[in-house]
Amino acid sequence: IMNKIASYLNANLLGEAVSRNDVIATFAQDKSILSVKPEAVIFPRSTEDIRKTASLSFQLASKNKLLPISTCGYRNDFTGGTLSDGILINTSRYLNSVVDFDPDQALIHAQAGTALTDINLIAKEHGLTLPLNATDARHSIGGVISHNLIYPLARHGNLIYQMVDQLEVVLANGTTLQTKRLNKRELSAKIGLPTAEGEVYRKIDALIEENHALISTINPDHVDNAGYANIAKVKTEAGFDLTPLIIGSQGTLGIITEAIIRLDDLLPYKISRLLSFTTLADAMDASDQLLKLKPTILDIFSHKLFQISADQGRIYPDAMTADEKMGGQTAYHLLVQVEAKNKFSLKSLAKKIATIAKQARGVANDNDEVMQMRDLPLMLDFDETIHKSVPIACGASVPRVKWQSFADTIAKLEIAMGLDLPIYGSVLTEVLNLQSSLDLHQIINKQKALKLLNSYSTLVTELGGVICANGGDGRLKSLVAPKQISPELAQLYAEIKAIFDPYGIFAPRVKQHADLRDIAQKITSHYHNDFFA
Repeated sequence: IMNKIASYLNANLLGEAVSRNDVIATFAQDKSILSVKPEAVIFPRSTEDIRKTASLSFQLASKNKLLPISTCGYRNDFTGGTLSDGILINTSRYLNSVVDFDPDQALIHAQAGTALTDINLIAKEHGLTLPLNATDARHSIGGVISHNLIYPLARHGNLIYQMVDQLEVVLANGTTLQTKRLNKRELSAKIGLPTAEGEVYRKIDALIEENHALISTINPDHVDNAGYANIAKVKTEAGFDLTPLIIGSQGTLGIITEAIIRLDDLLPYKISRLLSFTTLADAMDASDQLLKLKPTILDIFSHKLFQISADQGRIYPDAMTADEKMGGQTAYHLLVQVEAKNKFSLKSLAKKIATIAKQARGVANDNDEVMQMRDLPLMLDFDETIHKSVPIACGASVPRVKWQSFADTIAKLEIAMGLDLPIYGSVLTEVLNLQSSLDLHQIINKQKALKLLNSYSTLVTELGGVICANGGDGRLKSLVAPKQISPELAQLYAEIKAIFDPYGIFAPRVKQHADLRDIAQKITSHYHNDFFA
């Protein structure tokens, strides 16, 4: 049957439907520890290609023949959210162009597969910037929106939610929907449409009205990508906007094909500094003061990360020099970057940073070339031993006032599990990750990986944090995320999914109650993600 479907698609698409074994093997992995082989990979050349693919799947599903569809860009998701056992649509190969650019309004219109670096190159020429930090790993704008990635991308703690002006989304039946903020008159017009788009607006508006009390229990200030918590941001005093609901939905409600993004002014001057401390408490005292400077970046790294890197032959001299100055007692480093409009302001900021470090009993380096340290977790992916750096306990946010409790508990967990679990993350977004290395050839280590995820999730929840702050629940976190919400909210999320995707063709294994046995079977023994660098 799949050969017939691939043949049909190749005859009707501008792009390609490929089912070659080497292509299938490549797209069977994203950045997660899971491996799921798609039946075919689609490389669409237009939105129309995606519409035709969705329409075919919808028609088959209406006849009880499920052909699942998932979407990917550069496959940076670490939860298995871009994997498919049916059709996988890749947007980064062809749908990677800037459609329009209005520097006067600071708006850029791009296709979903467009890389952040490409958007910033265009914006920079006009004194503008996409307020997301492009890292060594390539990210597509559609992927960042779909998974709501905030670390290490967010600048000033800005979120992609604040940058998206409009989205074009392909719905399950193959029609398109444009999201933007609507006033009451515009919403009434949308609700009155005799189309799939009108039905979505009509049913979501009714769902919000009927579940007002339940939705009001969701904290709209939290970045929470588990389920569809962003339903709390759809209908506000500012208007009605489906954009927040699509953000972080991981392709389960619709396929993002284009986006209009708001840009920021580009500040021409910036400095970066590494601050080092012997205790987490001192690092947190310093971070409280650094936040007053409104830094672009403020990250935290356990010194143990640099020691692990040094053991693998990758040495960061600034971190090691700082440790020597601290008598070999360094516990944590803060990596800070600030921006300014002129050199005078920059000199003043540099002095303030040095003073803050001193007052918190730390040391600050005077080397401005330290931002490469942000790629440290990425560099550990190149470990040549059988133990691989695996992103399992990642993407959760913990209130900063609870960071010491988090670190103390993780220290005990390291002993209990026999693992090094150095902490790294972002002060600005409160995201804390654990660096872990495992040999996934061994069944006991696959079990240990799932145990680590569960322990991390439980701890984050106990400390009042959010398990899916950076990225969604995908397949992997669907083992733990549903446990953090009430049955009533779970039912509400199921109804949202059914409104957008009545036959469940879009990423059906994502954001659902996962089966432990199924997930365990999909953990790959040949994990590698160094090709994402």
